[in-house]
Amino acid sequence: MKPSSPGIGLIALAALLTSAVGGPIIFTVDTFITPFDATFEGQDIVVSNAVLTVDGSHSFASLRLEHGAVLTHTASSNGGLSVVMQATNEPLLLASTNASALVNSNVNALSIVVRQQDGPLVYTNDVDYFVSTIGTLTSLQRTEFSAIPDGATVWVSYEHAHTHETGLKLSIAGDLEVESSASINGSGRGYAAGLGTGLGASIGFPLSGGGGGHGGFGGVSSTNAAGGSPSGSPFAPGRLGGCGGGGVGGLGAAGGGRVLLMVGSNVVLNGTLTVNGWNATNSRAGGGAGGSIWLTAQTLSGFGTISANGGNGEPLHGGGGGGGRIAIETKTNLFAGILDAVGGNGWQRGGAGTVFLRTNGMIGQLVVDNGGIAGASTLVQLTNVADVTLQGRAEAVVSGAQTMRNLIVRSNSS
Repeated sequence: MKPSSPGIGLIALAALLTSAVGGPIIFTVDTFITPFDATFEGQDIVVSNAVLTVDGSHSFASLRLEHGAVLTHTASSNGGLSVVMQATNEPLLLASTNASALVNSNVNALSIVVRQQDGPLVYTNDVDYFVSTIGTLTSLQRTEFSAIPDGATVWVSYEHAHTHETGLKLSIAGDLEVESSASINGSGRGYAAGLGTGLGASIGFPLSGGGGGHGGFGGVSSTNAAGGSPSGSPFAPGRLGGCGGGGVGGLGAAGGGRVLLMVGSNVVLNGTLTVNGWNATNSRAGGGAGGSIWLTAQTLSGFGTISANGGNGEPLHGGGGGGGRIAIETKTNLFAGILDAVGGNGWQRGGAGTVFLRTNGMIGQLVVDNGGIAGASTLVQLTNVADVTLQGRAEAVVSGAQTMRNLIVRSNSS
């Protein structure tokens, strides 16, 4: 579905009518919730057969995704989301020809309007006042022959930009339910267009790209272009997946996004929760790395899929993207579905990502599993004590001394 423009519109009107009688807010058309939109904070939310795009940190009472609903966040190639805000009638004292700073940073100087506080006059830039910007701060000062009285307070209105990390960051006081036909989808919403950490290299003739890195190293290409390096923490995932290196046919694939869910009660997941890297489509380009999932809840159950897999390199020459990072902390874990963070296929398969599981506050288990196919390695750096399991032909490397309670290395892993 094509996303609608941000704003209240008909869906918000329906939401207001619904909430007025004590029911949930039901989204049935594609809708954006921007970082500073507090309209739906603390509400019971249902998304039905629509795409809900949520940017920034928000809090809901409960959340249900049904009938093909999709919950996602905006993608940004460099990992930053710029939001333009409007400041209206900010009071500003202008004395003599001294500079007075506006409250907000990153002001669009061309948008500044200065008005008389107790009258109809609109003052003129470079005639009544000057605008100056140093770094991210913007100031105004009277000119020598300004129509603004010395020592007067004026109203200043302007646009200013704020940059946020892209990602879905939800605090849900009650339950989260994802039906079998619904999804939380952050796939392909990580670093892209040759930007960000974990970028695969591009070298050789013909030009070929390594896979993006995150939880695992990206796979090398047929021209030996290195895969991207790992980043982030297995215990507190929060990084975007790295972009694959470009090939002779164009840019590498985008990495996976980030989904952080703090749920106060129960999660029932029969649909999908994914932050996979994209498969490369340009000739000889690398696949994107998996992104981040961090989920906390009282109970997790269901038969769905949770994945942070790397994307495939463009056959046969691009490197596969490394797996991403998943951390799940619950009091009770009854989940019986698929849980994966494997590398993508390519000239060399990407390294396995990491899956960290902690139940009832006990020492957690860190699993490194590459799905039974050998590939690039996975850097294991432990800041907390954990039980570590290497399996599925995963290959781990360590940096410095590591403290583990137990280490299990299964057949064909190392």
